[in-house]
Amino acid sequence: MAGKTDTRQKMINMMYLVFIAMLALNISKEVLATLGILNDDLESSIVELESSSKVNYDQISSNSDNLDYKIAAEMVGEMKNVSNDLYDFIENIKDFLISSGKNNYLKEVSVKSNRDSIIVMTNYQIMDKSQILDDYLFIGDLYTENSNLFLDKFVNYPLSINQILDQIIEKELSSEKETKINFDFISIKDEMSNRFKYSEKVVTVEGTESPFLNYHFQGFPMIASISKLTKIQSDIRYIENKVLIQILSAVRNKGLNFNTFQTLLETTKPVYYTTDVIDAAVVMGKKEESFKPDGVDLFINGTH
Repeated sequence: MAGKTDTRQKMINMMYLVFIAMLALNISKEVLATLGILNDDLESSIVELESSSKVNYDQISSNSDNLDYKIAAEMVGEMKNVSNDLYDFIENIKDFLISSGKNNYLKEVSVKSNRDSIIVMTNYQIMDKSQILDDYLFIGDLYTENSNLFLDKFVNYPLSINQILDQIIEKELSSEKETKINFDFISIKDEMSNRFKYSEKVVTVEGTESPFLNYHFQGFPMIASISKLTKIQSDIRYIENKVLIQILSAVRNKGLNFNTFQTLLETTKPVYYTTDVIDAAVVMGKKEESFKPDGVDLFINGTH
């Protein structure tokens, strides 16, 4: 009896382990699918940023004959080229990981509500291996040529953008225009430094040091690495868009230097009597001492 009990218990234990393994597999697929959804959301945000940047690029380009836009128009083209170079390089890596040869994670899906409709989707739920990207970036403990090229482009991107921004400021200051445009890229540079932070060694949670690419990509499920690559692409388009917005804002505010604080009393009505409860707020704003409007139109009860 004891032998039969032991055998039965072993079978139960084995079935329990199989059940746990299946449960872990299901959870893993859910996590992989969630990372895929996050990656898709990042891709959507990139499309929105590119759309906004295109409008701003076109505005600067169409006004390139205007002296106020001339310097920016000469330089933003270079920024666009530098940004596209890194963006496209990363896109090629993602394409290689997703749809290269036998490692094709693209899947044709027939939409049940419409039999004639077939869409191509990325099967994120099976992107749990790291081998493909590991082979692309690493040879044992050494970097491949692909790794070195990736690092070179990633590290030099913020340096190149900073150089372009500095040239815009320098050219504006040395121009012969009577009124200079106040280009201020300090906050953008700080944000770019955070988004493209690089150090040769990164401290891990165990307190050890790991090379930059090993820390961020080695051994991770492929969808996790793809999401990180998409995040870099999103950062590229974000910085690009911020620069364009700042340029256009600086041009619109040409000659204005709102640097003098002034307190103002804002009330809900122009006249109060002694029995009234005063509804007011003290606000602080900045004013430009040299600013003079071209004209003033006053209206009282709708009468000019």
